[in-house]
Amino acid sequence: YTPLESGVKIEAGKTLKVEKLLKNKKGVLKKGLTEEEAKTVGKHQVVVTVGGKDYTTTVEVVDHSAPVITNTKDWVVQVHEKRDFTEGVQVTDNANGKVKLSVDTSKINKNKLGAYEITYIAKDASGNVAKKNAKVTVELDPQKQVNPPHKEKIVIIVYHIIRFKNNKAHFIRSITAVL
Repeated sequence: YTPLESGVKIEAGKTLKVEKLLKNKKGVLKKGLTEEEAKTVGKHQVVVTVGGKDYTTTVEVVDHSAPVITNTKDWVVQVHEKRDFTEGVQVTDNANGKVKLSVDTSKINKNKLGAYEITYIAKDASGNVAKKNAKVTVELDPQKQVNPPHKEKIVIIVYHIIRFKNNKAHFIRSITAVL
């Protein structure tokens, strides 16, 4: 007979409580999970003292929580500008292991002015995924903008030079002036 529960699982980063390990008994957690073990997915040994006797059992650390993406922002870029949209973005996770951050920019047309949406995607070692959207506005570079046309009228003057000889008109040339 063992006074301990079997198959105990704990979410990565959480604190292991002795009550979760015991079957209706009182005991003391003699050797629990270290901070590092509590963040490392897998099986770990713990020791519980019940009635003066030590019992060893296995606790499984699992990760069902998605990473957390922070410090995202809306962006303003110029036409054709290349930008690293991960600049300043942070990703945290409850479990040890690598977290991959990517940015889906497929909806941006860098050749066309307008507002577009990008999606930040973070995936942890356990396969949990978090997504967060941000806005990207594509605009003209203020230093390369052309002034809008003025509301002035354009005047075109055309002169035809014609010579008359023997009562007949002979076209010589045209002169055009644009003012």
